[in-house]
Amino acid sequence: MWSSHKTIPITSYFVRDYNMVKGPEPVPPNRVNMQGGFWIVKPHRGVFEELCEILRDGVDYSAEGGWGGPHLMPSHYYGVAQIQGLLSYYYGFFRPFSSVELNRCHYNNMVDNPNRRQACHGEELTRQCQDCRYTPLSKIRSIHLTLCQKPWWCPGWIKEVQCSKFHYEWHRIREDLESLVKAPPQSASKQVNTSDMTSVLGRFRRHCRRSGSKGYRPIDPSVFSKLPSRSNPK
Repeated sequence: MWSSHKTIPITSYFVRDYNMVKGPEPVPPNRVNMQGGFWIVKPHRGVFEELCEILRDGVDYSAEGGWGGPHLMPSHYYGVAQIQGLLSYYYGFFRPFSSVELNRCHYNNMVDNPNRRQACHGEELTRQCQDCRYTPLSKIRSIHLTLCQKPWWCPGWIKEVQCSKFHYEWHRIREDLESLVKAPPQSASKQVNTSDMTSVLGRFRRHCRRSGSKGYRPIDPSVFSKLPSRSNPK
């Protein structure tokens, strides 16, 4: 359909969702879906046009296996009929050398447990899985809060240490934002154990009055109108 000699530069950086792989056998990395919650893309007209042509043509699409047809069907992963399947097919088979898979513990860290049969499929077939739950915060560039749950749910029931640290950072950033417009200061508290969710929520009790989404106090919308302008900082 397209010339195999056509050159496409690196335009995509992504992570794969190994936990979504199903089945008893190991799956090669290019059969594992891209994680839909994280995608760095450099706009490129040629890539856009090829994706449109793939959508219009529909040759490698099936109702059972989604995008990729026989190439990706063994994975049967979530989102195979949507953008996760389309991009996995495009970068895994159609333009396999035009993207870069990033370390999922450093980018889009989900605090997932790799000690399950599915998690290492295709990722490290001969080595022990990397456990993102123990990645130092200094090495993490972005996080994905699906498993840790949302900070505005004030989830005091979460016991995972890494999740507690993520929530602490989220509330700390919110507090920094509020401090830019001289919001009421946080009540004084003792040193926080960032590894314990109860301690974290206690530190930010102006944000979370109690555990659960009904205990959350949203940020005052007027904060955003009071933020100093970039072009005219106060």
